[in-house]
Amino acid sequence: MKKKKQYYLPKAKYIQLLHIAKSKLELTDDEYIAVLEGATGKTSSKDMSLAELDDCLKRFKELGFELEKQKNPKGFIKGLSSQGRMIMALWNEIKDHKNFRNKSAEVIEFLKSQNITKADNIKTLKPYEANKAIELLKKYKTRLEV
Repeated sequence: MKKKKQYYLPKAKYIQLLHIAKSKLELTDDEYIAVLEGATGKTSSKDMSLAELDDCLKRFKELGFELEKQKNPKGFIKGLSSQGRMIMALWNEIKDHKNFRNKSAEVIEFLKSQNITKADNIKTLKPYEANKAIELLKKYKTRLEV
């Protein structure tokens, strides 16, 4: 039977997660060391192998530690094309400008109001629509900076 390959995080990331778990679970230094020693027989995370660090993280999860998903910074959407990322970057630059009137609009709603697209999602923009959107947003950015 073929053994499933185990993928590990970088060592520094494991150590960071263990320290986050310690603070989230409100453990004292002695309690933290006891958990490490109980899981691996070692008292310092720096002396552990990746497998041992993974075992420690699993033990902290058993004790109630939960990893939080990272929030998406600045509203970027996963899976965007390079044109989509450019549109979002330009949008994030101009939407908070003091002279821009349409602050609450989402980028796709703004593009619809400018008759650039009829798409309901930035991911479904056609390349020529994305080009028009980029040029429009560049013009708005230039206009706002004057």
